[in-house]
Amino acid sequence: MDVIIVTYGINMTFANTVSQMEQLNINNIKISEEDFDRWQKTAVFDKIRGLRYGQSFCNHFGITDSTLYYFTADKLAREWIENNYIRK
Repeated sequence: MDVIIVTYGINMTFANTVSQMEQLNINNIKISEEDFDRWQKTAVFDKIRGLRYGQSFCNHFGITDSTLYYFTADKLAREWIENNYIRK
C-alpha cells in the first residue's frame, strides 16, 4: 500500500516525493575530507552564533540544499553530508 501525500494540491506517492527530493539534492559537489575537517573547526563558531550544522556547511561551501540547510539535528545533517558531499 502506497502512502499518499498531498503537496501543493497534487497527490504524490511517498516514493515519488523521495525521488524528487533526491533529484533536487543532486549538486555534484564533492568536498574532500580535508576541506570537511577544516570546515568543522570553524563550524564551532557558527554554532555559537546560532547557525545550524547543515546551515553552516551550506553557507561555507556555497551549497543550495534546503533539506540539509534546515536539519535541526546535527547528527542527521552530518550523515547527510557524509552520504552526499564527501568525496570518497
